[in-house]
Amino acid sequence: MAALVLQLSAGCNLHEALSVALGLLNTESDDEYTVFNALIEARDLAQLNVKPIIAINKLGGGWIAEEALAIAVYACLKGRTLEEVLLISVNHSGDSDSTGSISGNLAGAMYGVGAIPDKWLERLELRGVIQEVADDLHDCGRWELSHQVNTPESKRITEKYPSW
Repeated sequence: MAALVLQLSAGCNLHEALSVALGLLNTESDDEYTVFNALIEARDLAQLNVKPIIAINKLGGGWIAEEALAIAVYACLKGRTLEEVLLISVNHSGDSDSTGSISGNLAGAMYGVGAIPDKWLERLELRGVIQEVADDLHDCGRWELSHQVNTPESKRITEKYPSW
């Protein structure tokens, strides 16, 4: 998932990101159901003309990590908007909160905050705080922080996020 989000955030499309992620995975395993196999199955099912509920049932219920990630990737491949992706990923009888969360992360990296429907944002509690933390997560890789040197930025971040 981290590899997918990183690639999507860097501007890759989902097929490119998936290719990179698959290349990072170990394909030599005694276990028949690996993350690699789950992602391949999700990609292949997304290319078929089957109802999402049928495809998701083939991927599992999302109760284990491989299944949840595969369902989220499938939903991102099938959906054309953030809303469609989320609806596909949560409308099943399995661990839909997990699959929705994972697909939300992937779709968020794909579509950006501008894709969130206004009707969802209007009712969102602590929207400003959420936006601030999201901005910080986006920017933190460029922060110049040091525990040894008390720079203004280090001091600001330490006060804002004391456990860093």
